[in-house]
Amino acid sequence: MDETPFDLREPGVLEAISDDDAMRCWQRLRARGTPLAVAVVAEEIGIDLQRAHAAMDLLEAAKMARKLRAGRGRRVVTYEVTTTAIVIIARSDDEPSRRRFNDLAALGQRRQGLILARAKCLTRRLRGEWYFDHLTELVATREEIRELQRRIYEASKFALELGERTRNLDAQGEGEVRLAVQLRVFPLTGAPAPFPEMRVLTPEAVANQSRSKGPAPNTLGARERAVAMLLQEGLTRGEVAAKLGISEQTVSTYCKRLFAKLGIGRAIELNRFYFGVTPQPKTRRAKKAE
Repeated sequence: MDETPFDLREPGVLEAISDDDAMRCWQRLRARGTPLAVAVVAEEIGIDLQRAHAAMDLLEAAKMARKLRAGRGRRVVTYEVTTTAIVIIARSDDEPSRRRFNDLAALGQRRQGLILARAKCLTRRLRGEWYFDHLTELVATREEIRELQRRIYEASKFALELGERTRNLDAQGEGEVRLAVQLRVFPLTGAPAPFPEMRVLTPEAVANQSRSKGPAPNTLGARERAVAMLLQEGLTRGEVAAKLGISEQTVSTYCKRLFAKLGIGRAIELNRFYFGVTPQPKTRRAKKAE
């Protein structure tokens, strides 16, 4: 299943993306990877059946999900996603598209705030600056959250025991030992707030994208590939510059080139490609040999 671009002018696209329930249903279907009944999706994301059916209707109208009717081993109607990612295309020379794009940008900020407000705090802050990232039912079931809470409780008890041992050592005059323990929870199935990636393209670029998935990574030069691999590992442009021994401005120039060749707009989109093994810095002996 490939990424499917959706034009903002297509019927139902803006309505589906603007609906929180529809996006949560789409995220759950995508994360499970198998057709699900509406009742199952409604229970897992915590909404009633009426809201779930309305959300599925929006997704089906926008062609972001398809309905599988009962029969051939299916006792009930189920739904599945039609694309692995929602990519929105807005034509930069079209005024209505620009307005819709701006509306979506504002919606994105509002939705991020809602996600944080709905998030479940896994545990209270403990002594020693313990804190935990948020985990919501968008990325885990209630049973998984309870199991995670149990394991975090056991880990916190162990960490507090370590802290007591540290304080005992200090009291005996054996020096100061500082412990810093941090637990973080990250979703393994995608973004916790499913929101479409938006690209503003010209009509020519829209036509080109409909004909091709974009150039292969082997069109990159050696230095562009090295920059891409380091960015893919999560390094900042400054860190990439330091590791490759070039200026940050040069790194920015390489970024513009490789982004244009790959048809992407952000470093996070580099995760869609495989560039090979990360280059290691050359030793002095290797540089002299050159």
